[in-house]
Amino acid sequence: MMWSYAFFLLFALLTLGSAFLLLSLRKTLHAVFAAMGAFLGLAALYFLLGAEFVAAVQILVYAGAVTILAAFGVMLSRHREEGRTTTGEILGLVSALSFFLLVAAFLWKARFPLLGAPGEGFVRLHDIGELAFDPAYGLAVVLGGLLLALALIGAVLVAREDEP
Repeated sequence: MMWSYAFFLLFALLTLGSAFLLLSLRKTLHAVFAAMGAFLGLAALYFLLGAEFVAAVQILVYAGAVTILAAFGVMLSRHREEGRTTTGEILGLVSALSFFLLVAAFLWKARFPLLGAPGEGFVRLHDIGELAFDPAYGLAVVLGGLLLALALIGAVLVAREDEP
């Protein structure tokens, strides 16, 4: 077996295992970290498929920003952990299983053409990096960081229990 297949299998199992943990964990913060594992597994799969830019965006946006946002949302909110009902769990399991079987049946019957090498209009990751770190965009990046910092400070002030 080639190494690429072994790595694909490893990262696919990591992604599926993290997604299963995401759905089965009772504590919300633990589920957020399981979602981060699923996002990182997807990024590794994108990297194996040769889509380095999509993998980088997956890591930055989903594994980074969305996971941190969800973790802040869980930690800054006042909530109680509630148990799930058995009827809801069974209904969710049946729905997920039937969706999985439907997608598997579609993929089994579908015929996908083999793709060739990228054409002349192909943009490399290096070109995107040079464009993203162009000094002309420096002010926009700094202002975006300042806006995010102000939003975080505002969230902490709103979540504080005692009055200033």
